[in-house]
Amino acid sequence: MISKLMPLAVAAALLTGCTIVPVATTPAERQARVASDQAAMFRDQEAVSGELSFADVLARAYQYNLENRVKLMENALVKSQLDLGFYDMLPRLTASAGYTTRNNDPGGTAMNLRTGQVQTDVSVAQERTRETDSLTFSWNALDFGLSYVRAQQSANQVMIAEERRRKTLQNITQEVYTAYWRALAAQRWASEIDRLHGVAEAALTDSRQIEEKRLMPPMQALVYQRGLLEIVQQLRMRRNELETARTELAALMNLRPGTAFRLKDTGAEPVLPAALSKDALPRMEDYALLNRAELREEDYRQRISALEMRKAVLAILPGLSFDTGLQHDSNKYLYNNSWYESGLRVSFNLFKAFSLPATKRQHEAQVRVDDTRRAALAMAVMAQVRISAERYRQTVEEYELARRLDGIDQRINSQMANAVKSSAENELEAIRAQVRAVLSSLQRANSQASMQAAHARMLNSIGVDLAIPAQAGGLAEFSAGLDQSLQRWSVDAVLKSQESGKQ
Repeated sequence: MISKLMPLAVAAALLTGCTIVPVATTPAERQARVASDQAAMFRDQEAVSGELSFADVLARAYQYNLENRVKLMENALVKSQLDLGFYDMLPRLTASAGYTTRNNDPGGTAMNLRTGQVQTDVSVAQERTRETDSLTFSWNALDFGLSYVRAQQSANQVMIAEERRRKTLQNITQEVYTAYWRALAAQRWASEIDRLHGVAEAALTDSRQIEEKRLMPPMQALVYQRGLLEIVQQLRMRRNELETARTELAALMNLRPGTAFRLKDTGAEPVLPAALSKDALPRMEDYALLNRAELREEDYRQRISALEMRKAVLAILPGLSFDTGLQHDSNKYLYNNSWYESGLRVSFNLFKAFSLPATKRQHEAQVRVDDTRRAALAMAVMAQVRISAERYRQTVEEYELARRLDGIDQRINSQMANAVKSSAENELEAIRAQVRAVLSSLQRANSQASMQAAHARMLNSIGVDLAIPAQAGGLAEFSAGLDQSLQRWSVDAVLKSQESGKQ
């Protein structure tokens, strides 16, 4: 009895020793993870050299942006699942080998069915120890059909992943447009803002000394100091807003934080198309409904839902399987130790057939949900197109107003610089005029950046892809190809190409 319980005791001891307890990561492990992640984030990137044009920035964002890399990896993962689906469709070729032993002979007696007499002699037909080998080829028609449908679904999942990457690239383009022109304005006016900040701080220091020496009435000195502090506050707020854009732009290019870079400033303002006419809006909506990545993703989801119904129907059909193979058994009592066998089987789950009506109802409900979701998404897309076009029209008007205000403030600054006198009031007014001139220029640059961002958002809303050249060469060649694509990237060009395609 003790000998029989001994294996159970050993098994219980082994299970007790395999008990799992939670173990927190150590600081060394976390530090190693941080070092590994940082090394992977910036690996294989060309160093920044020279001034970066808009195309250079966009090329770096396309090639090094981590979000884009994630989408590329997801595409590769989905494609690998499609490759695995191909192997699921293949027949099975199974090789097996076994070894069996026991402590006594598997002998037995026999009874004569005609006479009912039991033979007293005990005989054996199987050895205590034997080896078995087999090589079996099997094919199941139902499994093949289900695997084929699953492979079709995986192929549509690949297309969904591609549409999501399209949307990621479109979003990156829009974000680069939003951040680049604001960062360029920060670079262009940073030195002037610093100079005026120093002038205001010096005037503020002089005013405090004048107040302490009683050379100016206290109330007048306080009003003067308050005016200077308001100037300092405006300059700092504007500087901080613009500097944030540089940080955003560096993140889009996946530059290590703190990396110095300089944008190419040609001084020319890019020409953008005027606000769109109302006649263009219906064509933009049609283009968006045809090309938005989210709606094209819904098309593939509709295919997947239809294939899901096909899988359900296939699962109900009878299963046909064919098996053939070589077998070997080392048992010496066998007359033939090796043999070849084949079999054909048909199986049908009768109860499974009763689920077909419920399966159809579930599929119809899923189709209604998909149609309603797609309609809601289409409505949202059409609203986004209208909003983006209206926002672009507003930014064009805001830019024109900012341009006119900038011209007036520059003239006021020139007049004030010529008429300034030694009195504190005129000095404050002269500083204010300089600040207003700089802030007006900044507002003009900011309005221009908003107009650029609104134009990119409008293109994003209708699902326009920027023609991306092949990345066979280096970053410079890739940037040059993008620069050529950017020259043809506009709503007008897209609508014209759509019209020519219909003709």
